[in-house]
Amino acid sequence: MAFEKYSPSGILLYAVPLYAAPIIAGASAAPWAAVPAFAGLFSALILKTRAVPDKAGPLAMTVAFALALHGAIASGLFALGRGAALLTGPLPVPVWAALAMCAAATAVGIWRYRWTPEQAKLDAALDDALNALSQIKTDDIDAD
Repeated sequence: MAFEKYSPSGILLYAVPLYAAPIIAGASAAPWAAVPAFAGLFSALILKTRAVPDKAGPLAMTVAFALALHGAIASGLFALGRGAALLTGPLPVPVWAALAMCAAATAVGIWRYRWTPEQAKLDAALDDALNALSQIKTDDIDAD
């Protein structure tokens, strides 16, 4: 199995441990106080792999939205783990192990998919090309 950058296997390389970590923590009967740490790690991944605004106001809104959204996701995954623990009993995994797994997955994701100025230039060039293509009128094209 190849782990090219944007292949499904390359994305699953970090995504599976990233999102499995709060489930494992919940299943190990970790305290709910761990949820904000997972939300922070999820948010760090998104904020470091996407373009973020330069101005303070929009940047603060972006960070607040990311934390709120990922707080909800982390809470849901943690609750899923808690539900599994009710059915099967708690896992013998310390909370630090789940947090370390999530942090390692976040680091791998940021390392592989980080936002760079070169990527911004490429995205701008692709946007310009798509805009130029959308300006072409199909009525003017001769089928012959």
